[in-house]
Formats: sequence, structure tokens, C-alpha cells
Amino acid sequence: MKKIQFLFCCFLLFCGLNSCKSTDKTVITAKKEAPGLSEVKWKMVSFKGKEVNAGDIESQISIHINEEAKTISGYSGCNQYFGDITIFEPERIRFEKIGSTKRACPQNNMQIEKTYLNSLDKINGYKVSQTELQLLQNEKVLYIFEKE
Repeated sequence: MKKIQFLFCCFLLFCGLNSCKSTDKTVITAKKEAPGLSEVKWKMVSFKGKEVNAGDIESQISIHINEEAKTISGYSGCNQYFGDITIFEPERIRFEKIGSTKRACPQNNMQIEKTYLNSLDKINGYKVSQTELQLLQNEKVLYIFEKE
């Protein structure tokens, strides 16, 4: 009888210790992440093919891409803007639901801002290097940004 009790206790101890074993099975997958896009503030250096000079209003335009939240934000020359990223794949990106604050600015600034914001939802591609981000529409470069 004592032998059966001993075996039963050993069985319970074995089951108890076995249940403490970690069942965490971590799966590592290759993340198709664009190098250097997230957590970087990009400052505009080319606006629709035109080089931007330091004094130009376009030089103040910026974009920040948050890959994890799938959002964009930045400064559009007059106001802060924001939007959603609906497609984010290597060399493909799509922005939607672009919105902005509604601060009044000089007419020229507002026209540049309107052109920029209205074109964001037409962006469908990008190229990125360690220092430069190009936003594309049908493989044509619309805007070039540098890391700030």
C-alpha cells in the first residue's frame, strides 16, 4: 500500500513539475520593414521636381512615418497634418484620411500646403536610403525628404 502511495505521489509531483514547463513557443518571422523609415522625422528637400532652398516655405515641410501605428504626421508649411497608412510594403505605400489643423497663413503658404496635402493620397510608392526618402506617384518622384 505504501508503495502505491509513493508511486501516486511521484506521479503527482511529475505532473506538477511538467505543468510548470514553459509552453511559450516563440515564432520568429521575417519582418518586411523598410530600413530607416520609422521613428525618423524627414524634412523636404525637393517639391515636385524643384529643389527646395533653406528660406523656402517648402523647406519646413516634414513627414514622420509611424510603421507600428500605421500613421503619418508632420508639418505642411502652415499646419500640422496627420493621416493613415493603408498599404505599407517594400517600396509600396498608400496614405488615406489626411487631415490637418486649420491655422490661417499667408496665401502662398496655404497654396503650397494645399498642393502637398492634396497629393499625399496619390502617393503609391517610395524609395528609401539611409539618408533620403522619395515619395512616388506611379514611379515618378514627387517629393524628396532627408533625415532631419
